[in-house]
Amino acid sequence: MNEPNEKTAGGVVGKVAGTAKEVAGEVLDDKDLAREGRLQQEQSEQQREAAEAAEKARREDAEARIAEERAETEAEREELRIDVQEEDSERRHEEERRADGAEAEREAQQKIQEAEELRRLGENEADQIERRAEAERRKLANEAVELEREAARERIEAERVDPEERP
Repeated sequence: MNEPNEKTAGGVVGKVAGTAKEVAGEVLDDKDLAREGRLQQEQSEQQREAAEAAEKARREDAEARIAEERAETEAEREELRIDVQEEDSERRHEEERRADGAEAEREAQQKIQEAEELRRLGENEADQIERRAEAERRKLANEAVELEREAARERIEAERVDPEERP
């Protein structure tokens, strides 16, 4: 019969061959052949189960790798989301700083313009006061000249009226 070191076909072919040997052994009343057939069937079944277990392990390993990749991808996505939020926050802060700086610059320019306007108004007012003072000085000078003329006329008139009262 078959020697123990003899290779037997596995899988479906091995199972069919094992069944054929088992049936042939029972028909021929050859217990060794029947036993060899049962062993071949059992071996084929174990090979099938091993192949199924290997396939299941391969699937589970693939699923675990996919789950791990998904977790890594999700972690990267979260890191990117945080990075984007931080960049947005920094950008908003920078815009606020620029806006604050621009507002401060506008306020400073406004104050400079207001100060310049006050200076100009002060100069205009000083010019007006100076012109009024000059006009007042001329008026008073004219009045003084007129009073001196009148006084001179009065002296002349007084001398004409009373020539002896001369000083």
